[in-house]
Amino acid sequence: MKIAAIGGTRMVAGFALAGVKRTYFAADTETAAEALLDCIRDPEVGVILLQESLAVLIADLLERVRSEKGAFPMIVACPGEEGRIPHEDRFARSVRALAALGMRESGGTA
Repeated sequence: MKIAAIGGTRMVAGFALAGVKRTYFAADTETAAEALLDCIRDPEVGVILLQESLAVLIADLLERVRSEKGAFPMIVACPGEEGRIPHEDRFARSVRALAALGMRESGGTA
């Protein structure tokens, strides 16, 4: 089983020094998506280490890949230089959006 790392220069260099052979430098949505698709096409890649800031950029693609591929390969979001990114899940965002819509329709009263 192979491990792949997708991320910024420092993250990719660090994992390369640790022995990860499949490394992809990605700084934007397009390069991150291309790298992820390349990794999931290779049946020998079992773990994909993806920089968290890039995971946020390609969240829709990640969700689609996870629903189609299941748990293999395992995709792990790793913090980048900026540290962990606080984010809320899609369910929480949907609840907030529905609550805001309800408040607008009721004239601002809950």
